[in-house]
Amino acid sequence: MFYTFAGRRANQTLGMLITRRMEHLGLKPLSFQITDYGLVVSGASPVNREHIAEFLAPNILGDELEEWILDSPMLKRSFRHVATVTGIEEQQNNAARKTMRQMTISTDLIYDVLRRYEPDHILLQVTRRDAERELLDLKRLSELLRRFQDRWLFMRLSRASPFSIPVLTDVRTEQVRGAGIEHLLAQASIQHEAEDMMNEVRAAVSKTSLH
Repeated sequence: MFYTFAGRRANQTLGMLITRRMEHLGLKPLSFQITDYGLVVSGASPVNREHIAEFLAPNILGDELEEWILDSPMLKRSFRHVATVTGIEEQQNNAARKTMRQMTISTDLIYDVLRRYEPDHILLQVTRRDAERELLDLKRLSELLRRFQDRWLFMRLSRASPFSIPVLTDVRTEQVRGAGIEHLLAQASIQHEAEDMMNEVRAAVSKTSLH
């Protein structure tokens, strides 16, 4: 649980960057939840003070941010708006209005082609600026990381603190696809195999008893 008091957008961006750094560190992130004042990150591996220092290092706004932006569907959603405003994508198809699915498929295709063949296209630049302004709060997050550098307090609690309950119970959870989910699936598979083996043993014992 991180108490940042930085606002929802800054916390959302920080959550995405922290979970990406957790992937790089082999910490198996699972999900994160946010409010205006806090951020909860869940993972399948324990973290320590050194990990927290990595999560709150100003350089997290470097490689992790660029990787996440390029992999995120955020830019495609932003491009959809840009394509509609600029007239590249029309909302009407003859007399019928296009469905959101039709518009999404069309604008995603245009976006992928531009990114592959004209990565410096003016519309991609506008899309990037719009996305950073509307969906991210990099300025506030950058100020937060500079302010918190070497000035944060790490406490390991045996139970959730009262102040963390509103964030922990928030139903809007951002799932993270990666090593954490793979770890849970592997554990579930092992448990399932163990249960099957126990059922076979019980069946064999029962059969032996009957004879």
